[in-house]
Amino acid sequence: MLLEAIARSDGTRPSVTRALFRTNVRNGLIGSFAFTPTGDTTAGSVTMIRVEHGRPIPLRVITPPADPNSPLVPAGHGPLG
Repeated sequence: MLLEAIARSDGTRPSVTRALFRTNVRNGLIGSFAFTPTGDTTAGSVTMIRVEHGRPIPLRVITPPADPNSPLVPAGHGPLG
């Protein structure tokens, strides 16, 4: 996803960020989602995955906070559950 955003950009950091925020993922590894103007995903919770020996290993689930100034918290530990 990031490499595709870089390819659609002019190579500058602001251009890459704009291209990334315009990305809409359909049926990806973690499902379908897009980015909000603040950089959060529309997916609600996001699972961080590492691929080891060709197999996806879930590392951590994070949920963007309702308050954009709050740090990310593991799913089930934030104000929304």
